[in-house]
Amino acid sequence: LLKSIPKKPMVIFTTAYSEYALEGYELDVVDYLLKPITFERFIKAVNKVQARVTSGRQTSAAQGLDDFIFVKDGTKLVKIMINDILYVEGLKDYVTIHTKAQKVVSLQRLKSLEEQLPESLFIRIHNSFIVSLRAITSVHKNEVEIGNAFLPVGETYRKSFKEAIEKRQVE
Repeated sequence: LLKSIPKKPMVIFTTAYSEYALEGYELDVVDYLLKPITFERFIKAVNKVQARVTSGRQTSAAQGLDDFIFVKDGTKLVKIMINDILYVEGLKDYVTIHTKAQKVVSLQRLKSLEEQLPESLFIRIHNSFIVSLRAITSVHKNEVEIGNAFLPVGETYRKSFKEAIEKRQVE
């Protein structure tokens, strides 16, 4: 069926047969889930679709309109609006997403979440922090102020952070 459709939709294959995985990727499917499927693996596949949708909507992604992600918080999925995220804090296999109204702790790596967030709106400033450029209230020497939080800018990320800030600086 997928081969016969001229304009291909985003597809996640689910099957018990691993031998079809290669063909699935040749058809440019988003992901290939092998049964039995864990909930975490399913969420990762759904977030891949969301990332493709977000990157495909250049205008709305740049404006941050109606963009959201779902993250697992314990046994429930929590919808988080991209515009509400102030910063994300990573600690080993967990992330804490700090929003305007809440903190959501999710079992996933910071790198995985970083790949789902629009590059035009977020920047990594430290091994443990990703910040929303919109949420930054001030930049001190090697710290970023977001609300009442002061977050360190790691040495590895200083140059790219400085360049991102300078692009938006008015002389």
